[in-house]
Amino acid sequence: MPDPLGFDSRKGGNSLRLLLVVGLLHLFASVLPGAVRPTPSVAILPFAAPGASEETVFFASSVVEEMQVALGRSSALNVIGQQSVVRYAGGAWDVRRVAQELQATHLVRGRLESRDEQVELEIELVDGATGAILWSNRLVRPAADLFKLQQVLTDLLARQLEVEMSGPDRPPADAPTPRREAYEYYLRANFAHRAALLAGRAKTGPKDARIEEIELLQKAVELDPDFYLAHCALARACHRLPWERWDRQDPRRRAGAVSLARAGALRPAGGEYLLERARYACWSASAYALARPDLVAAERLLPNSADVFALRSLVERKLGCWEEAEYALERALRLDPNVIRYARQAALMAEHRRHYARAFELRRRICERWPGDELDAALLARLEFYVTGDPAPLVRLLRRSLARPRVRPEVAGLALLAARWSGDAALGRRALQQLPPAGFVSPNLMSFPRSWCALLLAELQDAATAEQRQAAAEELFSLLQERPTDPLLLGSLGLVLAGQGRLDEAAGLAERAVWLQSKVDDAVDGPDASTLQAAILAASGREAEAVAILTRLAARPAFLLHRGLLLRDPWWRRLQGRADFASLLEVLSRSALPPLDLLP
Repeated sequence: MPDPLGFDSRKGGNSLRLLLVVGLLHLFASVLPGAVRPTPSVAILPFAAPGASEETVFFASSVVEEMQVALGRSSALNVIGQQSVVRYAGGAWDVRRVAQELQATHLVRGRLESRDEQVELEIELVDGATGAILWSNRLVRPAADLFKLQQVLTDLLARQLEVEMSGPDRPPADAPTPRREAYEYYLRANFAHRAALLAGRAKTGPKDARIEEIELLQKAVELDPDFYLAHCALARACHRLPWERWDRQDPRRRAGAVSLARAGALRPAGGEYLLERARYACWSASAYALARPDLVAAERLLPNSADVFALRSLVERKLGCWEEAEYALERALRLDPNVIRYARQAALMAEHRRHYARAFELRRRICERWPGDELDAALLARLEFYVTGDPAPLVRLLRRSLARPRVRPEVAGLALLAARWSGDAALGRRALQQLPPAGFVSPNLMSFPRSWCALLLAELQDAATAEQRQAAAEELFSLLQERPTDPLLLGSLGLVLAGQGRLDEAAGLAERAVWLQSKVDDAVDGPDASTLQAAILAASGREAEAVAILTRLAARPAFLLHRGLLLRDPWWRRLQGRADFASLLEVLSRSALPPLDLLP
C-alpha cells in the first residue's frame, strides 16, 4: 500500500522483521490464491442529511463516529479516521478518487432522514477500486435508540466485509450508559471536540471551544458516575490544557485526574483508559518511559486509533528511538492520511535528524497536499536556510505573509527569528507588531513574553537597554513560577542574565536546565537545553567550551543545531573564525543535502 506522503522509513530490527513477514505473506498470496486475504481498509464517509435540522446533522455525525469506533476495534480491518473522511461531506465525489486518496478498499455511504421521532437510513458498501455497490440496506429505527442503530449497522457491515467481531474486538452489547441524557451529552462533547480539531483549532483556538467540551462531559458523568467512556473523554480534554497554556490552578485540569482515576477503577484494562493514562504521563508528568507499556497494550485493544500511534511516535522520539517513532507515525498517517499535524511531525522528525533530502520531500508534499497554508510554505523555506545558511528566500516569503491583515502567531514568531538571522530590523519590527499579547509562539506552541521578543529585536540592532533586559528577565522569571522545570525557559533566562553581565547566574541556570533534561531523558528537548548552555558559554567568553558542547551535539538529533543557524544566528558570532568551529560546520555540511530545485 503506497504511503500518501512518500514515507521511506528505516525501521529497527523488529520493524524490519515485520516488513519481511508482510512481504512474504504478499508473495504467498500471489502464488497461492486464497491463502492470504488482504486486510480490508474501510472509510465511512459522512452521511448525507439533505434539508435536515441541526439535530439530524448531529445525529448522522454521531452514527458515523460510533460505527467507526466499533469497527475500529477489529484488528482484521483498517478503518480510516474520521478527521480524514470528513472533508468528503456533501457534494458528488468520485468514489474511486476518494478511495485512492484514502487508500481504502471499501467506502461506506449513507443517507439519513428524521421524521416523527424516527430515523430512516439508507446505507451502501462500495468497492473502492471499481465504484460498484457491493451491498445496500434500508433501516428505520426510533430516534431515541441511537446506540442500537449503530450496533446493527456495525454488525451488518462486519458481515459484508467478512470480518468476525469477537473477543476484545466485539463492541459491547449494551449502551455505554443506561442514561440516555448522559449519552447525548457525551456525543455532543465528542462532536464539539471533533469540530475543533477539524477547524485546526485544537491547540491554538478559542478557549471557549475546550470549555464547552469539558462542561458537556462533566454533565455526562454527573448523570452517570459510572460512565467509563465519558470519564476517558473528560480526562483527554483536561490533559490537553498544559499544552494549551492554561492556568495550572484551573479546576478543570484537576477534574481530568479525578476522571482518569475513575475510569481506571471502572475498567483497568480498557484501551481508552490506557491511552488516557499514557497521555497523562506524557503531557502532565513527562514520564515517557512509563507511557510506553500502556501504549503498547492500547495498540492491541484499539488497533485503528491513529491517536494511539501518534502518541506512541512522540514517546519513542522522546526516548531516542527514532526509527520506532517513524514506524508508529507512518501507521498513524495510514489510518488518518488527511491529518496535517501527523505529516508535519514526520517532516519535523527528519529535520531533527538532519535528513534534509527526506525533510525537503515531506515538506514539499505537505505544501502540495494542503495548499495555501502560509506556515507550511515558511517551514519549507526555513529548511532551505538550515541547509544553505541563506535566509533571503525565507525573508521574502515572510514579508509577503506579514503584509496581510491577519497572520498566524507561529508565522509572526518565525518572522522574528528570520529577522534575527538576516539582520532585517524592519522585518523584526513588523513581526513584533503582529505577535499576539502572549508574545512569541513557536511552531511547537512554546510561548515567550513580548519583552523577550523586544529584547531580541533590540539586540539585533545592538541597541538593547538595561531596562529592556530587566523587563525580559522579570517576565521570564514569572513564567518560570508556572513552569519551573522548563529547560527552554531556563536557558532563555540564562541568556538574558548573560547579557546583563550576571555570568555565574546564567551558567547556573544553563546547568540546571541540562540536569533537568537528563532526569527526564528527553531526546527531543534535551539537546536543545545543551545548545542553550553552549550559547550562554559563548556569550560569557568561554568559546572553547561552547564549541565542545556543539561538537558533541552534532552527532545527535537536535532541533536548534543546523549549519544555517550556526552561520547566521547572533548567538554564535563570537565563535566565527575559530578553527574548531569551522570543523564543526564542515561536519554539518556533510549531511545528505537535497536538490534545491525541490523548492517552488
